[in-house]
Amino acid sequence: TKDTQQDTMADIARLTQLIEPEAQALGFELVRVAMMPSEAGDGGMALQIMAEDPATGQLVLDQCAALSRRVSDAIDAA
Repeated sequence: TKDTQQDTMADIARLTQLIEPEAQALGFELVRVAMMPSEAGDGGMALQIMAEDPATGQLVLDQCAALSRRVSDAIDAA
């Protein structure tokens, strides 16, 4: 429904405001924040964060882990 879409867009906007400074603190550029159906098949939603290192245009696993920890801490503190 339209209300559900608007709520999801508002959630993504709030999450982006929370996530972008964390990505920037690590020197990354935030590419996209999205909510999508979880691959667990449990009907839940998953948060997808796409970011890149401007020097390489990608993130390696250690960079993904560092961003994930920072975002998790920021969400827990919010």
